[in-house]
Amino acid sequence: MSPWFNAFGQNLDINNQRVHDRYEKDCISPSSVPVWGHKCFSHVPENYRPYFDALHAPTGWLDNIGSISSRWLITAGADEHLSDSISKVYEKQFNIMSKNDADVKFYLQADGIHDDGLMDFMLNDNPERNELSKLVWAWFSDGFQ
Repeated sequence: MSPWFNAFGQNLDINNQRVHDRYEKDCISPSSVPVWGHKCFSHVPENYRPYFDALHAPTGWLDNIGSISSRWLITAGADEHLSDSISKVYEKQFNIMSKNDADVKFYLQADGIHDDGLMDFMLNDNPERNELSKLVWAWFSDGFQ
């Protein structure tokens, strides 16, 4: 689905009312994010951190990413605990690119949760009725034209 944008859950204020309101909607708990991040990445040297923690990468870290792919799709669910982090990474890194060398699309899915699109494809008999799924289908289809 996506790279980790805030691997250690830094600045993910689990006592924040907005995060708390999402707690019963999202499929992961906000307190699990830093636990998973530390289990997966605590042994990785600091200089590799931007590869799995883009929120804390220096501004401009992705400036030449258009040379890797000219098309990028970034999505987040409005009820996902990480949506604020994902939105910040888009604004900090990718939004600049969309004005330069890459076609970058950002979509915030209303009422969406973590990995909503993935679950939609795996568990739903008719994923096309979901707006995010339609967007993903169209984005992939456009890439083959």
